[in-house]
Amino acid sequence: MRDELPPPIEGAPSLKPVVPPPGSPDAMRKAGAEAGGASAEVSSVEAALKAKHPLVAVLGFRADRTKSVTLAHPFTFDGLEVSEVTVRRLTMMQVDNLVTDRRHDDLYEVFSEMTGLPAPVLRGMDCDDGDRIIAEGKDFLPRTISEAFDLP
Repeated sequence: MRDELPPPIEGAPSLKPVVPPPGSPDAMRKAGAEAGGASAEVSSVEAALKAKHPLVAVLGFRADRTKSVTLAHPFTFDGLEVSEVTVRRLTMMQVDNLVTDRRHDDLYEVFSEMTGLPAPVLRGMDCDDGDRIIAEGKDFLPRTISEAFDLP
């Protein structure tokens, strides 16, 4: 018995092979890297990923980096009752992200980063509660941001 095979394809195939996404187990080999090294294309993709999401160390600070503000006018947001807001000191990476995203010139965006509440929620809060959050958190602001908003 002899298997009947189709005739050979003449010329180059018209379909291009599927390239796996960067970071997949087969990405380096499919991109043309040899077993011992990586191709320039893959290394540039990896470099871009590292630049986009750089490593940030988790540090054990000795001083307290948070302050809690009990709200005089609690509210509900997304089905949750908010009666207390915690203000946190910013890390270098958080300040860098604010500046990179050009959000550092909006005090509500800065305090959004410090509290974890969206800026529109902070804008909608009772004025007295907002003033107390800013008063408690102003010592946590980087000096350049504090001076830009003329906060004593």
